[in-house]
Amino acid sequence: FLRGPRSRRSGGAPAPQIEKPRVIPPPAQPQAEPRAQVAPAPASEALQLTLEPLRLSLTLVNAALAYRLEVTNHGSVPLENLRIEADMISAHASLSREQQLAGPSEGAPGQHVVEHLGPGESRIVQGEFRVPFPQIVPIRQGNAALLLPLARFRARSEGTAPVVRTFAVGQPGSSGLQPFRLDQGPRVFPRLVQRAFA
Repeated sequence: FLRGPRSRRSGGAPAPQIEKPRVIPPPAQPQAEPRAQVAPAPASEALQLTLEPLRLSLTLVNAALAYRLEVTNHGSVPLENLRIEADMISAHASLSREQQLAGPSEGAPGQHVVEHLGPGESRIVQGEFRVPFPQIVPIRQGNAALLLPLARFRARSEGTAPVVRTFAVGQPGSSGLQPFRLDQGPRVFPRLVQRAFA
């Protein structure tokens, strides 16, 4: 399975570590010393994506994941024309970690648009992924066929670098996030948890 650091349900990115500034003694001769300027973080790094998986449905033809995504601008400048691409794949050992966390593929079917997101503002968008069973590569565990969905998002705003977040979605279990059984017929799973990967 895909391995990575656990995140809380909030799905927020870890807080940056700030190094304590060092005091530099003044030079022996009076002269203008340039001071190091701390550049503000790019607006894209201040964008937080938080996924709330709502329901996973297994039918005879596909797996469908309904979700709610909250986008928050923690930066000091507004984000304009924010576009969010989204897709869902199944985690599998045949794919490298980099491939699984690379973000939505080109031409991803899911897309949301937020025209303006001011500093400190949040927006919630909703959607649903539908993946046909022939496109799912199940994880084999004995006689069981398992699905561990990876919900992948890429947010782009004018003048900023894209922000990519991947969330593994599963069932709550005693040992953490648990995959779904694909070999037990159509079912609906209303209680879901997620784990975020940067």
